[in-house]
This record gives sequence, C-alpha cells and structure tokens, in this order.
Amino acid sequence: MTPRDRARAAIAQVFRERIEHAIELDPAVERAFRERFNAGTPDAQIWQRGSSFTSWGWHPPTGPDAHDSMVRQCVDDLEAVLKAYCYPLTRHTAMAVRLATQWSEAYALCTVAEPESIMLIDGSPMMVDRDVDDIPDPRTDPQAYWAAEGWLSVLGMEQAAARVGLLPERITWPSNISLDDVQRTIERSKHPEALAVARSMRAGQWKIAGPGDRAGLYPLTVGSINLRPECLTPLPTDPNLLATVADPDLQRAAGGVFWPSTAALVAWAEKVVADDQRNARPIALPASRASRVAFEFMARQKALTADERSNAVEAIAGGGVRVFWDGRPRGEQLTFAFAARDATLRTAFEIVDELGAEGLRDYVILHRMAAAQGRTGTFRWTWEAHRHATRHATRVRSSNTTDDDAREAVVKRIWRLTHAELHVEVERDGRRAWKVVGDDPLVYVTGGVEQDGRIEGMTLRLNKALYEGATRGNKKPYFTPLPEAVLDLPATAFCLAVMLSFSWRYAHDAGGVVELSADDLQRAMDARSRTQTRHHEAAAAHARDTLDRVAAAMGDGCRWEPVEGGKYRVTPPRFWVDSVVHGATPVLPPTTKGAPATGQQLVAWREKHKLSQVAAAGVLGVGARTIKRAELVPDAPLPRAFLKANWGSVIRRGLQKPVEGGDSA
Repeated sequence: MTPRDRARAAIAQVFRERIEHAIELDPAVERAFRERFNAGTPDAQIWQRGSSFTSWGWHPPTGPDAHDSMVRQCVDDLEAVLKAYCYPLTRHTAMAVRLATQWSEAYALCTVAEPESIMLIDGSPMMVDRDVDDIPDPRTDPQAYWAAEGWLSVLGMEQAAARVGLLPERITWPSNISLDDVQRTIERSKHPEALAVARSMRAGQWKIAGPGDRAGLYPLTVGSINLRPECLTPLPTDPNLLATVADPDLQRAAGGVFWPSTAALVAWAEKVVADDQRNARPIALPASRASRVAFEFMARQKALTADERSNAVEAIAGGGVRVFWDGRPRGEQLTFAFAARDATLRTAFEIVDELGAEGLRDYVILHRMAAAQGRTGTFRWTWEAHRHATRHATRVRSSNTTDDDAREAVVKRIWRLTHAELHVEVERDGRRAWKVVGDDPLVYVTGGVEQDGRIEGMTLRLNKALYEGATRGNKKPYFTPLPEAVLDLPATAFCLAVMLSFSWRYAHDAGGVVELSADDLQRAMDARSRTQTRHHEAAAAHARDTLDRVAAAMGDGCRWEPVEGGKYRVTPPRFWVDSVVHGATPVLPPTTKGAPATGQQLVAWREKHKLSQVAAAGVLGVGARTIKRAELVPDAPLPRAFLKANWGSVIRRGLQKPVEGGDSA
C-alpha cells in the first residue's frame, strides 16, 4: 500500500464504523422517539419520520462490503476539503481521521451545493432548493434512496441518537477556535472563494455569537462564527428565518469548502492533534530490537529463571541478545569516590535486583534528559533535574528516606548502567559468536563534578548504537513515544507501560493494537505464573487494575478489553497513533540545549540577549529575586525554579508583542 492508500484506509474505517453503528442504533432511536411522541414532546414526530430507517419498512444491508461506495464517497469528499486547504493527506492523516469523526451534514453538502441554493441559518449554510424530483422515495424504493442519500440518512440518524442521549453531540462550533484561527486556515488557499471569505474577515464582517444573540426568531449558538446582521439580506418570503449574503462574491462562497463553519472544523482538527502531542510530552525511546532489550532486561528482571540468575550473563528476549555485566568501566570513563568504595563486582543477581523497576525508571529519565537537550545522546545530568522528573520530593516526604539517600541510590543505579554491555549473537566463519553493540556500555560517563564524595552533576552519553533511532536529524528515525505521565506510575504499572509502548511500535502496521495472552501480560507485569485458582483470580484482578492505571497514564484513547481465548486487546492512545501510525510530527519536550547551568552562565545568557534581571524573569517565568539569588552564587547550579523554562524558544515566545485587537489569546 502507498502512503495515500494507508491514509484513505484509516479514514474509511472511521466512516464505516459510523455507518454500522448508526444502523445498529436505529431500533433504539425509533423506540425513544415513539416514547417522546406519546408523551407529547415537541417535534418528536418530525424527528421520528426523518431519522428512522425502520419507518421505511426496510433496513440497509449490514454486510462487510455493503457500504463500500458510500464510504468511498465520504473519503473522497473529506480528502477534497483537505486538498482545498493545502493539507496533503499523507502528511496530515491524523487531521483527516479527526475530521472523519466529526463530519456532519453541513460538511457533506458543501461539496455538492450550488451558491444560489444556499441560505443561512445560525451562520451555517443550508441548502433549501434541492431538486427533490431526482431523489428516490424511501417509502417506495428504500434501496435506491439508500444508494443516493444514505450518508445523509446516517448523519440524520446520528443527530437523532444524540438528541435522545444515545450518542455524544458532534462538534458544531469548536470552542477552542478563534476568528484568527479560522482566518489563518482559510488563507492557506489562494482560491477566489477563499480570498473572498478572508477579505470579509479582515474587514470585520464576522463576529463570535455570545449569550442572548439571535438571528430573527432563533437564538445563535454561543461561540459560533456568524456574519454581522448588516452583511445579510433577509429573504422576503421568510425574513425572520432565512437570509442570503449581501456581498455577491461572498454569496458565491457560501456553503463551499471555505465557509468559516468548515474552516473552523479544519482548524480544530489541526489544533487538537498538536495539543494532544504537546500535552503528552512524549519521551523518545529508541525502538530497535537491541535497544528494546536494555529496557526489557530491567522491566522483567524478577521473571528471570534461577538458572539465568546464577550467571553473570543474562539472556533476554531469546534470539541471541544478552546483557553482560563486566564490573569495569570502559575506556576513559570516569570513576568517582563513591564508586571506589563499592568496586567489588557483584553477581548479576544482585545488580539486577538493585536496579529493578527503579533502574528502568532512571534509564527512561536519562532518555528524557537526552531529548530535552537536543537528542544527540550526550547530555548533562543533575540531581535536581532527575529529582524533579521522578517526583522524588513527594516520595521523600512519604517515607523515611532522606534526599541525600535518594540521590545516592539513583547515582548508584546509574553507575550500574555504566558497567552493562549489550551483546548480540552473530555468525562468523560458520560459527555463532557474541558481538558487543556499540563502542560504549549502556551509559558512558564523560565528565562530572564531585564534592565531598557527592555527585553534583555528570556529563553522560547513551550508547550511540542503541540511541541512534531517537537521534535528532536521523533520516530514518525509529523510536516509540512514551508519555511523561507514566513516570508517576508505581513500579509494576510503569514496567508494563514501557513494554506496551514497544509492543505497539512493532504493531504499527496494525494501528498499534496488540493482543496479549494472560501469560504474556503476567510476564510483562513481572509476575510469576499461578497454579492455584485463588491465586490465579487474584493475579487476573491485579492485571486488570494495572491495565486501568496504565491506560489512564497513557492518555486519551488508550483502552483495553478482554477478547476470546483469555486475551487482552490493548489500544494505544490517540497521540501515539497520530505520530507513529498517521505520521503526525511528534511534539517532543522543549530543548534545553545550550541553556545556562550556573549563576555565572545565567549572567552571560542575559547579557547575550540584552535582558535586565527583571526582563529575564518575565521571559523565563520566574521571580526577579530568583534571578538575583542565582547570580549571586556564580558557581552553584541553578535552582529547580529554572527546570521548566523553555530556553530554546523562550526569547521568541516571551518578547513577541500581542496583535492589537486580536483574539488568539
């Protein structure tokens, strides 16, 4: 399949599911409106007649290929709208999928409407002069009617289902979209109709409806984008209800793809995809087979067999990959005083037990720091940054552990990672042999600061061969995004979340959806198999609870469900699908590359950008006193108040002047 074919298939799946669901809901909607009609609810009869398939005396077919032509037409219409706005389908598949979920009658009609047949109700175009003679009668020929008007009937059914609470309401006017957003989206196109609408917006002919605003007899939808009354010409036959556009150029654009109601939905789709990426703050984990092993080793360490534990060489994932603990630093790797006190090589059993889930959490944090500092694999580690990322302050308050103890435990685990090599099995001269992956251990220390036996900071480098898939600028990036929220999960759920992220990545051709057997899930959760029924039931309940925790942390769209054969089907979150499956650009955490690390460097940074202490405080989002105190101690690390500052784009964002009269804010 070509990228375009894959994109169209994803959109088609959304439309197909909507059609099938609407048909399934038809009897329930019919019953609901009959009850409303019998109870004397206003307009119930109108909706009952216009929205029910059962009233035809015929049901549309439900076979797997029954709706192919209808689905194909819907996909064609949506793709045409995106093309009109200059959004290539293959680069904006995630947008297209979101649009497909909210496609409604107004947008379906915009591709077939003629300008002279368009009137306005509540700022939205409405076709009032359709040639009904060409439309089959559903009561005499329902099959022909379904072939000609089926999609509009589906939309009508969805409206009716929403009216009785069986479906959520489709978006009519996105609440998070401003006039500026709509205008920017329309101006992507140079089509004459787009230019006409854009001119009208620049001339101030549109407004956002507020509470109590009306058009004739009818209240306007709060938040909807409407032409001002002076720009409309009431229809003589019904001036209180219908109106046309006074400007002939704008009237020709009415009901077309560039009408603000359509543009607002397109702008919404673009914005919601970007917001989902931004809110997830994903960590880029390299996803090659060898890279995965390092994570899997720590995630599953308690599930190793006794024989595996008895050796200094640990086999993981089969297929000839292993982690080897040599107990010695490689090359010019630095050593520290605390390490000299603990230089005796332990068994792999002891090292792995010491690492465990928290070692995996530390390893993920190192990848988070690498991403924040330019995704080169080399980065500066500080305890303050690590402490902030893993919420150690909360843990310290809830236990008897001191901050110094927590620091030492983290540094010791990182030090263990600097002694670990990854080996893969290769064939040489007809024989199998082991080859070290890359030139470094999992983590390599290239510099650091130590005072009184306590680590103040380190310069670390992740194994280049393992980190390659997540490196910035890589022509063939290969990583899986892990949302930052999983760092707050308890140990078992955290390990499962990491392993699921890799499993989804390898199943991206299937939309990322994976099925796990009960045994697979238990192993991924680091749980031993249970033989007794009571224990098995307890383990199953624990597995379900853990899956709930993981789904909540992963974000919107992540869900799990039991399937046949005692398996669990797990669907990735929407932000993950958007970036990995549909190719949306992942919005990774802001970079801190080149950011000052000490008070002296902060002074140099201010002077470079010609900022006073007060101005720098405003740009960085900290107090002026914080700036002053930091600069009074030139050699000390910057306090944690600076951790959230986006040093890479802070000047552009902080000094940009707001547009006069603009409503984007």
